[in-house]
Amino acid sequence: MPKKEEFPTFLNEQPTIIFGRTGRQLLIMVLGMVGGSTLWGAIKDFRPGIGWAILTWTLTSIPILISLVVALVPVAERGLEEWFFVWLFYSMTPKLYLYLAAEEEVEINSNEGRDQDLQKLGPVDPDELEE
Repeated sequence: MPKKEEFPTFLNEQPTIIFGRTGRQLLIMVLGMVGGSTLWGAIKDFRPGIGWAILTWTLTSIPILISLVVALVPVAERGLEEWFFVWLFYSMTPKLYLYLAAEEEVEINSNEGRDQDLQKLGPVDPDELEE
């Protein structure tokens, strides 16, 4: 009897691991908790007193809350971390592209031939076309 192959039917879905959360969401939440714990370990002993303890708890809860928001709040059915990378990619891509014809190689490294090369790329005089 031939062996039957099973193909996954959830290609566009992430598998859930614990409490209905995906591995990516759990990783983001764990990273926030580790960041908050590291920050708390670094600043807990600066000053004694109840005011500093409250400020320490407030400061260390910020990375945890940010990671929870990033992991659990979707925008247009995508996570905030995906939107962050889309924004980062958009901000890093150039907004102005220059086209140089492949036939003409322009060397703009030297200042002497720079004006001549730029004149070659400039508008064409109609009288030159007739010749």
